[in-house]
Amino acid sequence: MSDQKARESFASILSYYRHNRESLERVPNWVDDPDSQSIVIGFLRDTPTDEQVEQAKEELKALMAIEEIKETLSETEKDLLTAASLSSRAKRLQNKKDK
Repeated sequence: MSDQKARESFASILSYYRHNRESLERVPNWVDDPDSQSIVIGFLRDTPTDEQVEQAKEELKALMAIEEIKETLSETEKDLLTAASLSSRAKRLQNKKDK
């Protein structure tokens, strides 16, 4: 599949969701993301093995589950998780600096 064909396919999918959002039960949140319009498409040089395909599927399922969980969090919960992660990162950086 050429780069242009991939872009056209993605544009078609994006357009479908945008034009049919009222009649669809669930519209992915990336449809409204301004960055979706400038997605970078890359190609693998070698065909992935069956094991690599299965691993990629599992990783995608995990990412989708995380995204669904994020959508259910309140703003307060998101703020708390963000603060905790920033604090943890700051502590790790300090520990690394102290070594």
